[in-house]
Amino acid sequence: TWEEAMRCLEAAVERDPESSEGWRMMGELYAELDQDAEAIKCLQFGHEADPDDLDSLLALGVCCTNDLEQFMALRYLRTWIERHEEYRHLVADRPAPPDHEYGLWKDQVTELFCEAAAASPLDADVFVALGVLQNINIDYGAATQAFATACRLRPTDHTAWNKLGATLANAGESSKAILTYHQGLQLKPGYARSWANLAIAHMYLQEHGDVARYYASALRLSPKAAHLWTSLSSTADRLQNQELADAAQRRDIEGCARLIPGVLDPKTLPPSVEYLPQPADAVLASIGL
Repeated sequence: TWEEAMRCLEAAVERDPESSEGWRMMGELYAELDQDAEAIKCLQFGHEADPDDLDSLLALGVCCTNDLEQFMALRYLRTWIERHEEYRHLVADRPAPPDHEYGLWKDQVTELFCEAAAASPLDADVFVALGVLQNINIDYGAATQAFATACRLRPTDHTAWNKLGATLANAGESSKAILTYHQGLQLKPGYARSWANLAIAHMYLQEHGDVARYYASALRLSPKAAHLWTSLSSTADRLQNQELADAAQRRDIEGCARLIPGVLDPKTLPPSVEYLPQPADAVLASIGL
């Protein structure tokens, strides 16, 4: 369970506070539980322990974007380029813009990753970062193409499918987003962030019964994600279900689950798998990608 995994990681970093891998893994687990603020703290500890850890830098770029800390995300992603053996030459003659020039930061870091993608069209990490950057730029078409490429290159990465789904939802393509989220959930059924994102996609479609079910499912997996309780409370108000609103206010997940049909039970979730029933190209083609 995630509780056991978290306890093991906490014990590991307590034994060795300089373990960049331990901090990074804890940060990634918090991110999976849709707790970005906690994830960022852990990833920053990991980055301080090992400033050259590329995985920590990329994860920080993603989490800071999720937490609406776009300037921090740009700094971490530029540092990823600086520290990467294959791409550091791209910044050799390009000093970082002044901190107050947010627009210049967006333009420069996006340009760097476009150049990296052209140089290394098989590097999924580059396309993940490029998708994140294009979301910061509010260019959802370009972000969709970047994440679709990442899914083709790394079709068993549930986080890539989730990012593609979130981008499609941002672009107003909620039905396509829902199909995409389910690809990631086939790979990792216990991925709380995708269950929460499914709720958001159904909210855009005004399907509030599904919204409640998916928020409650996410909370069964991540009961400490405070913003999900707020979202479930708001959904209960839209449904005019006072009993559900009261249970959500008490943060009583079992009480909520009794009131919402079809909430997942973590004890009966299938295990994670390393393959998709359909090839990635077929899935992407079915949504016009």
